[in-house]
Amino acid sequence: MPQISLYFDETLARAIGDGASKNNISVSKYVSTILYQHINDEWPEGYFEVLGSLAESTLRRPMQPNTALNAPREQL
Repeated sequence: MPQISLYFDETLARAIGDGASKNNISVSKYVSTILYQHINDEWPEGYFEVLGSLAESTLRRPMQPNTALNAPREQL
């Protein structure tokens, strides 16, 4: 199996290590899983089970700010 070396800053390396630990897999397996998902553009596990599960009646548009108070903009 081919091997490559990757270099990360401390913050990213810690996040990768934490993610691997939470999933009880090696760092190598964790990174390769993320890369496969990105390259293959796969849907997250369980995506289609929850797709469309919100009723439209539960969706509400938040209050919009009063744009009359905005500074005038130059006409182009």
